[in-house]
Amino acid sequence: VCTDTSEVVTAQMRKLHAGRRGMRYVLADVTDMGEYPDGSFDCVVEKGLYDTIVCEDRGRELTQTMFAELHRVLRPGSAQVEIAPAWGHSSRFQGGGRRR
Repeated sequence: VCTDTSEVVTAQMRKLHAGRRGMRYVLADVTDMGEYPDGSFDCVVEKGLYDTIVCEDRGRELTQTMFAELHRVLRPGSAQVEIAPAWGHSSRFQGGGRRR
């Protein structure tokens, strides 16, 4: 499942990757992913969203909510990969919040 907050982006990605099996592009809010039960995913890759959210007026609050939701939808022992180009780093977290 690939998510974005933009209907334009999700539509473009659906069109671009129409031939790829198993790829779903959906409109979603990473701070409220109630449609996904706890432990739904083996891996979450976040690229660039942190860079955007942290600059919002409520950046700290939204960032904490985002990471809580990402952690919630991960299965125990799974991986979360963070890519933050604006900050010049990437990190990988083990399910349960341990950095690797």
